[in-house]
Amino acid sequence: MADKVIEILKTKYLVRPISYKGLERMEPLEYPETALREAVLNAIIHKDYSSTYTFLRVYDDRLCLWNPNFTRRIDN
Repeated sequence: MADKVIEILKTKYLVRPISYKGLERMEPLEYPETALREAVLNAIIHKDYSSTYTFLRVYDDRLCLWNPNFTRRIDN
């Protein structure tokens, strides 16, 4: 489940700013992938099972993951 969420974030919602290092094109993720994975896994692990949903909202300057028992904000 976490891998699918990360792939959707990477393909549809996160910006990959383009820069060049010499002749090599660099396209790093807007957020480190390890931080994204940790936030998604924490939201799943700390989920309150009285609710069926974990929410993810992507803003221009941050990501917010939450469920009734857990809130995690990642600022850019």
